[in-house]
Amino acid sequence: MKNNNPEEETRRSFGSNVESAAVTAQIRSIKLELEALRREKDDIEMRLSEQIRILESRLRDEKEIREEAENKLKQSEETTIKEKKEKNELKIQLQTEKEQKKTILEREAEQKKITFEREKEQEYDLLKKLGENLKKTLIGTKDDDGRKRVIKSGVIEGFNNVDEVSLLLAEKKPFPGLIRLLKHADILIVKRATDSIVNILNSVPDTTPHSDPHPHFETIQECDGVNKIFELFHRDDASKDNKDTAMICLGNIFRAQEITDEVMRHEIISHLKTLINDSDT
Repeated sequence: MKNNNPEEETRRSFGSNVESAAVTAQIRSIKLELEALRREKDDIEMRLSEQIRILESRLRDEKEIREEAENKLKQSEETTIKEKKEKNELKIQLQTEKEQKKTILEREAEQKKITFEREKEQEYDLLKKLGENLKKTLIGTKDDDGRKRVIKSGVIEGFNNVDEVSLLLAEKKPFPGLIRLLKHADILIVKRATDSIVNILNSVPDTTPHSDPHPHFETIQECDGVNKIFELFHRDDASKDNKDTAMICLGNIFRAQEITDEVMRHEIISHLKTLINDSDT
């Protein structure tokens, strides 16, 4: 039997509406949650995609950098090997050239030595022969005319005793030849050479002030005359007369000049003082 109670119907209808509203609200809530989850999912996917893109870009960059570094390293190794090879080749070439130059220089030096020794031997033989001839013809004589003929003929090693002959000798630039004679084995010829040097040094014109350097100083220096005369002073077979004449030569040469060699200065001054003292006694 159908119940037609209005209140009951109302309650039932209200309960049904309430239940329907709750379901609708629940559905709406679920939809909202699903929408939020979908947005969150999209956001996560988007971030992941961006991160993946960044990682892929980094990987590409790192790969390019690594490949570039590997290429540079390879090129550097190849360049190093090439440079090392070139340096070794250059070193070998330089060593070869150095050895060749050394060989050439040694040969040239040996040839120069042979030539020098030959020239010295020829010069010594010539001086010896000349000295012997001069010794036979001039030593012990006063033949100034004969000496003049010797000088004018080009033999500048002629000996002299007078100013006229000395001036002729000076014009012939005799010092190189006379200085060479200081090495002669015959001490008498050496004595004549030093006498000639003294006479030439003393024969300078009177117009030359004694306060000025000796006019023949540079010429004697050019042929190392000072050292050669000083060596004569220390020669074992030199007599006192040889030594005295040598020191007189040096004293004359160094007039109005400082003797820079201390040993030479001391010996020259000491010996000349001895000569002065000997002459006073």
